[in-house]
Amino acid sequence: MNFTVKSRSRPQPLVSPVFRLGGSGFTLIELSVVLLIMTLMFSIAIPRFSELTEFNLRSSARQLAAMMRYLYSEAAFKKTYYSLVFDLASQTFWVEAPRLNPLTQEIQMLEIEDQSLIQRRKLPAGIRFSEIKVGSREALHDGRVEMHFFPGGYADPATVHLKNRKDREYSIFLVPLSGRVLVRSGYFEFSEFAP
Repeated sequence: MNFTVKSRSRPQPLVSPVFRLGGSGFTLIELSVVLLIMTLMFSIAIPRFSELTEFNLRSSARQLAAMMRYLYSEAAFKKTYYSLVFDLASQTFWVEAPRLNPLTQEIQMLEIEDQSLIQRRKLPAGIRFSEIKVGSREALHDGRVEMHFFPGGYADPATVHLKNRKDREYSIFLVPLSGRVLVRSGYFEFSEFAP
């Protein structure tokens, strides 16, 4: 007698072909965990970005104030005349001083390019000059503005307002006789700012 035993084969579990080929795919749970981690990282990073724009605004105000103090001191020490020039269209500022033009042999106001503190600078992205008031002239919102520093230890009284994308402002005021530069958070007029 020949007995043949037929064995029952177990049913194969349903597995996606990706796992049969070496397990190189991702499950829905793994993808969900990665998305959750990325969401948490962005929720931490976005508030830090707004702190960065606040830092850029404060830093720009302090750098401009330092340049104004420096020019006041240099004008008095070197007995020369300087102009701090603002181009509100390009959001840049630089220093000009009287120099002899070698071609025409005339004295002209030319940009100073030889010192790192007073080289042409552009405001960081998201920061802009909202207005600049020099002397008794009206506050300007566009165009070219010049602030003058004189050899005798005097400068034009000036107020510079910097603003970021969130309309947060810093005001910088130059005291004409002492060369003192004040930096305040917020928008201030000349009469509120003067010591």
